[in-house]
Amino acid sequence: MTASPSQGRIAIDGPAASGKTSVARRVGQALGLALVDTGAMYRAVALAAIEGEIALDDLEGLTALAREDSPRYRFLPDPVGEQGYRLLIEGRDVTDLLHTERVSTVVPRVASVSGVRAVLAAEQRRLGLAGGVVMTGRDIGTVVLPEAELKIYMTATAEERARRRVAQLDGGAVDREAAYAEILANIRERDRQDSGRADSPLAQADDAEYLDSTHLTLDQVVSKVLALYETRVAAAGA
Repeated sequence: MTASPSQGRIAIDGPAASGKTSVARRVGQALGLALVDTGAMYRAVALAAIEGEIALDDLEGLTALAREDSPRYRFLPDPVGEQGYRLLIEGRDVTDLLHTERVSTVVPRVASVSGVRAVLAAEQRRLGLAGGVVMTGRDIGTVVLPEAELKIYMTATAEERARRRVAQLDGGAVDREAAYAEILANIRERDRQDSGRADSPLAQADDAEYLDSTHLTLDQVVSKVLALYETRVAAAGA
């Protein structure tokens, strides 16, 4: 299956650890679409807040960080990397700093700030309207890019998402039972925060395809998305 980079826009929303980025990377590679992980943009602001020692209750300070960084985001393809992209901010590659435990702890608070969301959503919309993208997040189909020709809401049970996270841990001395309990609790809390926030909560767009990956392999999920693309986008001559 081939498609030119200008063909269509795919929005993939879903809760934490649902596999959005892994699926989007494979789909983007198959279709020649650019991958835009909007969650990485919120993580970048969280990283900047940590490095700049900006308090999480300093809403104006956090919004200013987002406003300063927003015009300088660049997603570069990285086919062999774990994320499938490199994120550069004003030439600085921050990709490997975005998924530390500290950033993961801070990012829900940062992402709940309305000013931050407004600034980043505008930048995400600019990237999406250019076309030829597969964009992942939590409010892409509902807020950022409702014009997307294909919208998917991807999820899995919290237990399955926790099991997948544990499977990604290095072996050795890791207490997997304890890790599973901690990760499951964190996922449930993140789901509560994302779905309950007042501004752009996690939700399925009315016209989005619901895709539960609990009992599916990555290959099976990718195949389903590609089939939907053929039906919704390629066949329509987007």
